[in-house]
Amino acid sequence: MKVEDILKELVSFNTIKDKENNKIMNYIKTYLEKLNFNCKTYGTDRKILVARTKIEPKFCFFGHTDTVDSNNPLELYEESGNLYGLGVSDMKGGIAAILKAVSMIDFDRLSYGVMLVFTYGEETDFSGIRLFLKQIIKYPEYIIVGEPTDNIPMNGTKGAIEYHFNFYGIKDHSSRIKESSNINCVKFLSELLELDNYFKERECNDYEFKHTTMNYGIIKGGDVVNMVSDHTFATCDFRVIHDEEYYYIKKKVEELSKKYNMDYKIGMDFLPFSNNSDIVNVYENITNKKRQMCYGLSEASVLKGNRVVLGPGPITAHQENEHISKESLYECVNNYKEIIEYICK
Repeated sequence: MKVEDILKELVSFNTIKDKENNKIMNYIKTYLEKLNFNCKTYGTDRKILVARTKIEPKFCFFGHTDTVDSNNPLELYEESGNLYGLGVSDMKGGIAAILKAVSMIDFDRLSYGVMLVFTYGEETDFSGIRLFLKQIIKYPEYIIVGEPTDNIPMNGTKGAIEYHFNFYGIKDHSSRIKESSNINCVKFLSELLELDNYFKERECNDYEFKHTTMNYGIIKGGDVVNMVSDHTFATCDFRVIHDEEYYYIKKKVEELSKKYNMDYKIGMDFLPFSNNSDIVNVYENITNKKRQMCYGLSEASVLKGNRVVLGPGPITAHQENEHISKESLYECVNNYKEIIEYICK
C-alpha cells in the first residue's frame, strides 16, 4: 500500500473537532493489527490509541488525529506534485508516514520495537495527550512527534502560559463611577505590558521572533457608552523562551492581581524545552537538515524524554489549500524508517 493511499484514507475522515474520532482510530487500529501490533484504546466518547510491537519498544511516535476547520476537502487530490486535503499537513501526512514506515520494517530482525500513540484534542485543549499521561503508561525515551516541519528536526519549542482574566466593578450610570471593571482591566493590562521591555532585553537567536511574546487576544467589557461596567473579560497568551521568564510571569501576574478586583484561570501551561542530545545529530545526518527550534506548541511540550518534532512539509497547517509535497512525504517515510532501524537495531 502506497503512503499516499494511506493518506487518502486518513483525509476521508471528518476529524474537525474530532467529529469522526472513532472511525479514524478504528482504521488505524485495523491497519496496525494486520502488522501484528498490540493495540489498545482508552477513552469513552473520544478515544486515543496506543499500539506497540511484541518486542520491547525503544522508540515512540506521537500523532494527533484531530484537525481544524479550514475548508479543506475530505478527498485527497494531487496537483503539481503537492497533495491537498483536510489535515494533510497537520498532521495526517505525518501519521501516514508513520504507518507506512512501520510496515516496511521486519521487527524480528531488530533488538527493540516501537510504540505508536495517536491522540485527539490537540488543536483545542490537549485533552487526548493528557488522557494518555493519566494512564501512567511507560513510554520509550526516544520520541518523534510527527507534526509538519518540512523534514527538519525541531529540537525544542517555546513554552506557553494562557491567562483568562475576569475583572469586576459596580454597574451604575457613567456619572456615578464607584468601581469600573474596565478601568481595573486597563490598569492591570497596562502594568503587565511593561513585561515586554523585560522580554526584549533577553533575546534568543534560536527563534524567528527572538524574545518572549505576549498577546492580548480578547478584551470584552461593558454594555453601553454611558454605563459603568461590572465585568470585563480578557486573555493574555505568553510564548516563553526561558524557564526563568516563565516563573517571573507567574509571579508578576499574582502580584498585580492583588492590586485590582479580579481573578484568573490558566489554560495552556507549558515550560519551554530544548533537546541537544547526541541523537539530534543522528536526525540531522539522516534528514540532511540542520536542527531548528519549533515555531509553535505540540504534544512534545507535554512529554518528557528525548523528543523532537519531525514531519513532512511544507508547513501549511491551518491554512486553506493545506498541502504537503509528495516528495516530502516519501522523504519523511524514509527518514522514519532509517531512524527506527538506527535506534532499535
